[in-house]
Amino acid sequence: MAGKLIPHNLIQRAVMQAMSQVIERKQNGYVSDTAYASAFFKLYFGKRIPQRNVISPLVTNKSLSKDEIMQSIHRFIDSNGQYRWGICESFAFQAFPSLKTQQDDRHEAHCDLKWQQSKKVSDKRDAFKMDAVEECYQGLLSLSNKALSEWVSSNEHWMSQDELKQGLKRWFDRYVDHSWTFNELYATSTPGQVAYDLSFDDVKLKESVNG
Repeated sequence: MAGKLIPHNLIQRAVMQAMSQVIERKQNGYVSDTAYASAFFKLYFGKRIPQRNVISPLVTNKSLSKDEIMQSIHRFIDSNGQYRWGICESFAFQAFPSLKTQQDDRHEAHCDLKWQQSKKVSDKRDAFKMDAVEECYQGLLSLSNKALSEWVSSNEHWMSQDELKQGLKRWFDRYVDHSWTFNELYATSTPGQVAYDLSFDDVKLKESVNG
């Protein structure tokens, strides 16, 4: 074993040594159908064929016979942990720690996929709303100051307060002639308050809404 890394975990160490022993025996001749299980049990439990109650915690199906458990463990070790059906997860991860990494990687990849799918749906929904908001803004620019309050009340059920104020700001910047900016005048005002304030006849306009 000189020059080889010896696992600290006893289960992993016993599995690796069992695999090494069985591979060596195969080169010298015949081995039994449950050679990997027998070798592992001998190294870990001290017996090639332990009592059923000793080895049953290694599998998920507690109704399996001792022979069936041995066959399951043999297939599991022989496949380098890839044949995991019916094997206790805790035992599997200790025997082959890479299985835990593989499972974590698959879970992470699955989560990433779900997140990307969700993001695509969200992005599409956001793009659809942005188009709808922009279309609404274009319609707003054709309205007179008397119609601004109705525009706000008609759209406040689906547009945010910021979106409503942004629309009103566009209207203000286009039509209102004032020494103060929109933000200076209405930084703390609600869209309804802005629309109401702009509806008065004394609002000085750069041009009429109808051009």
